[in-house]
Parts: sequence; structure tokens; C-alpha cells
Amino acid sequence: MKKNLKTISYMVLCSAAMLCSVLISSCASSPPEPQTEEEEIPFIEPEDPPPPVAAPPASAVHKDDSNDRTPEPAVSEPAIPDAAAVLNEEEKEAALAEEEPAPPQEPEQQLGEKENVGLVVESTRPVTGIIAEYVPVEVLPEIIFKGRGVKVEAEQMLLTDCSVEKDFLASGAYGVLLGDNSSRAEFAITLPSGSYECLVSEKAFDTEESAFYVLLNDKPYRVYPSNPPLGSWELTIRTPIQIELEEETRLSVSLQTHNGSGEGETGMQVDYIQFVRLD
Repeated sequence: MKKNLKTISYMVLCSAAMLCSVLISSCASSPPEPQTEEEEIPFIEPEDPPPPVAAPPASAVHKDDSNDRTPEPAVSEPAIPDAAAVLNEEEKEAALAEEEPAPPQEPEQQLGEKENVGLVVESTRPVTGIIAEYVPVEVLPEIIFKGRGVKVEAEQMLLTDCSVEKDFLASGAYGVLLGDNSSRAEFAITLPSGSYECLVSEKAFDTEESAFYVLLNDKPYRVYPSNPPLGSWELTIRTPIQIELEEETRLSVSLQTHNGSGEGETGMQVDYIQFVRLD
């Protein structure tokens, strides 16, 4: 039996060896399979892109911007200042106002009990923007009183031995210098019945050369400015001339350096004379 098994095993091995040799020979003798060429893909030109579609107008597009709204800034109410702080600021301002020096005040003229002293009255010289050249008066001026008062410019009077000087601070832009004992400025005025006060605008620099006379129908009245004089135009309020007329009266007026006899002071200037009604 062992002999049979060996014979069978030998036969199986032989059969296997033969089968292997056949497979090897068949693999070696079979030609290689031809390689297949890759199929060429045809090139397709791209078509033109379609024209862009116009966007609808903004008014036609409804956009829900309920979520895109920017929140409005909150308006803050003005803060109410503290009362104590306000009081402190007022106290500071009051203290600063007390520390600031007050502006210098010009010396006031002593007006006494005269309420109408310095009253602006109608002038015989028209007020214009252009200062006219001085033209000497050759005939005694006749003035008619109107209203509450009248002012007669010295350069518009009949002048004798007087010097007319241009002065932009004078009422009529001119001042008249009474520089000699023969100097006179004259005119005539007609006044209705009533009470009147007469003042002269004068400029003097020295007390010894400041007093002069106003003659009304040859009656002298001595007038003068401040003591010492201000050196600028001022009314003779220290020596007002007051007259009472019972009927309409024509007065001959003369401004001169003396009372009609003898010598007087010279060197003062006169701007105008005014008559103001008191009643």
C-alpha cells in the first residue's frame, strides 16, 4: 500500500510540473496586447457671453432697511448749573469789576441852579459837512429871536480889529481873537418880551487874560470862564447875564475887551453868544 501512495504522489507531482511548464510557455509565446490610443477630444469654441441685464432703478427695488438703519444719536438735555457755582461766578465778576479802575471823568462845570445852561439852540450858521472859507461881514447883522433860543457865531458878527482863526473844535469851525483894546464883535438882535439868559462860549489860557465885556444897548456886563480857565471852549456859566424885557426890544450887542472906557484884558477867543428864554 505504501508503494501505491508513492506512485500516486509521484504522478501528481509530474502532472503539476507539466501544467506549470505549459503555462510558462503559453505566456512567453503570446504577443503583447496592442495599446489603445487615447480618444482626441474635439475643441469647442466658447460662445459670446449674453449681454448684461440692466439693474432695475433704485426706486423700483424695495429694500428692507429695517435692520440697516443707523441709530440716531441721543440728544442730551442741557445740564442745569449748580446754584452755588452761579453765585461764585457772579461774585468773581463783581470782584473783577471792583478791581478795574473807573475811567477818568472830565471836570464838570458848576451849573448852579440854572436848568437851561448849555442848551443847544438854533445857530445863525448853517451846519454843513464842508467848512466854508471865512467871508468878512461888512454890515451889522440883524438877528430875529425864534423858538427857545438863538446862537450867534462870532465870525458872523461885524468885527473890528479882530483876528479870525480856524478851529475845528469851535461851533462854526472858527474862533475870533479879541487881541486889542479896540477889538469888537457886534450885531443886533430883536427879542420878544420875557426873561432871557445870555452866555458866551470862550477859550482862554490865562486868568489874567480871560475877562471881557458884553454890552447890551451900551450897558456893560463883565464875563469870564473858569478860574483857572480850561484852555478849551467853555460857556461863561460863572457870570450869566440875565435880562427881563417887558416888551419886544431891539438890543445892540458888542463883545469887547473893556467896558467902554479905559483898558481891559486881551488875548481871549470867543466862539459864539447865545440867548435862551427862561419863561
